[in-house]
Amino acid sequence: MGGRVTGLKVQRRNPNRINVYLDGAFAFSLQRISAAWLSIGQDLSDAEISKIRHADETEVIYQSALRLLGYRQRTAAELEKRLLQKGYDTGQVRDVVVRLLENHLLDDQRFAEAWVSDRVTFHPRSQRLMRYELYQKGLDQQVVEQAMAQAGDDEPRALAAARKSLNRWADLPAKEFVQKCAAYLARKGFSGSVCFSTARELWHELHPDE
Repeated sequence: MGGRVTGLKVQRRNPNRINVYLDGAFAFSLQRISAAWLSIGQDLSDAEISKIRHADETEVIYQSALRLLGYRQRTAAELEKRLLQKGYDTGQVRDVVVRLLENHLLDDQRFAEAWVSDRVTFHPRSQRLMRYELYQKGLDQQVVEQAMAQAGDDEPRALAAARKSLNRWADLPAKEFVQKCAAYLARKGFSGSVCFSTARELWHELHPDE
């Protein structure tokens, strides 16, 4: 397949790719960045072409990864899984993930800490459930535990979570109020003791004379 570069033409439908012609015939296409060092009249061996095309395939994966990260931040494991689902080569995907980690465009610790902060502030839930969510995202134990250090105790979060939905049960009798509130908190991963103590505390706040 080796030959002399006789043409470098921008694709009409995809201006980010360049069609490469060898000895007057179309040979392959490359990303602009991959084709930047090619020039008309340059001789390419089979080995050089193979190396160029491999680098180009890796660049395609890298750009795909950046688009995915543009939609939302992900863990390294999540990103790797998503890229593999697109059918990309396993070795090249791992190379891209390493490159992103080295460039600090992927940061599992930063992701985990932001995740916990969001849950604590806007979507209160138990430490147990937060840990489960983080492990589901492919994070290792050290990263998870370091992030969870900022979570604090379950009781204040259970109270905050229940108050967000207090209107659902405010007019219910005491027993039903406590049951409904406790069941809601249980779905957020809180222990039985925390669920019922929080429900009773809220009931007494609403009905201080009872």
